[in-house]
Amino acid sequence: MARTSATDPGDLGRAASGHRLPAGGLEHARHDPGRRAGRAARSACGLRPKPDAETGAGAGARSPGPEPGPEPGPEPGPGPGPQPAADAPVLGLAVLGRWPVLEYRLHRLPDGPDGPLRDRDPSMALVVTFEHPASPLHIATACPDWQADRGGARLAQNRGLTALLTDPALDGPLPVVLAADLNARPDTPELRPLARAFVDAWDAARPGEPGFTFTTGNGFVGSHEWLADGRIDHILARPGTPGRAVSVQAAALAGTADPAPSDHYAVVADLGW
Repeated sequence: MARTSATDPGDLGRAASGHRLPAGGLEHARHDPGRRAGRAARSACGLRPKPDAETGAGAGARSPGPEPGPEPGPEPGPGPGPQPAADAPVLGLAVLGRWPVLEYRLHRLPDGPDGPLRDRDPSMALVVTFEHPASPLHIATACPDWQADRGGARLAQNRGLTALLTDPALDGPLPVVLAADLNARPDTPELRPLARAFVDAWDAARPGEPGFTFTTGNGFVGSHEWLADGRIDHILARPGTPGRAVSVQAAALAGTADPAPSDHYAVVADLGW
């Protein structure tokens, strides 16, 4: 998991990313002018059951109440490709916030040379724009492919994320934030496209410290996991416009008690600009 926070009216807020059992990941963003209080935004990345065909039950079903309108469908991918099996797990992405949502957009990420998976939905990115008091605030989440033999897909997906989140259409006074389980360690080729364009909150605040978010020290993680003992959940931020800066004032891990609430630990960081 990863979480960011801020402490004064010119600061960003608190965000978190990662994987949470049993439903999947949990990400937060917080903001309070002059105070460290109030939940700002939360995004989730994880597996959820498909809704029941007759009742609509399941993690993706809506609760009773007014409908907020139709959800936007995924952007077209590079072709239809093989379709997931009817009983394949569904990857759910969500961002929740204390500010009104101006818009949200789902983007299909490229599959790269590895091609699409046959038993999973395509990898997606979710970008949510909040009506922050200072300016529209863009927070994104994603969950690139995790499999050991999908390095080419992860690289292509992170290149797609970089292009998506460095689009000048997102420029403004506030940083653009990615809080996500990226399934890649900081020193891997798959993460380089994002590393060139974004500030890594953990590395900026605690350079040289491992900050493992997926570790065998967590009872939910087995030693057979190829990503075990790695920092694979990240808070990344870029300045809203050239010439501005993103400052990282502190970072820490959370959710490390035994038993942990998740198979991924949380990362907490204070961001400002």
